[in-house]
Amino acid sequence: MRLITIILMMAFVKCFGQQSVPLDAADWISVKINVLMKDYTDTAVLPANDGIIIFSKKKLQSEEVKKLWVFIAAGAAGKYFNDHPSSTNYVLYFSDVGDMKARPIRTLALNLSVAKSVQSRIYNDKLGLKEGISEIWNSLEPKTMDMP
Repeated sequence: MRLITIILMMAFVKCFGQQSVPLDAADWISVKINVLMKDYTDTAVLPANDGIIIFSKKKLQSEEVKKLWVFIAAGAAGKYFNDHPSSTNYVLYFSDVGDMKARPIRTLALNLSVAKSVQSRIYNDKLGLKEGISEIWNSLEPKTMDMP
């Protein structure tokens, strides 16, 4: 199972090209997600040329768990890039093992600027959690891609 996961993740990265997001960003985001979602998923975060691939190694159990996972992952990415400003506006790509095995591969894409904005407004008490979850979820764009 672990080998299949690694192969799927490598293929996914290949779809997006070479890395440009710092590895420490991917590691930091991964730790935050896995601490907060340890009972639901094991998440890998990989840099890609135009963004960050956030990949659940387990099939997410329900739509509610998937929403929470996406929200926490977007918040972690938003926090990292609010604290480490970059002129690059990355895209966050969310997928789980079920979506990765589908052909074409299914992902949900979120512009990092949305994640940064929501994270900042929640942190500064200008946006509630429910509204933040809704804003993130409603800003997601389904994407599909063929394997190279």
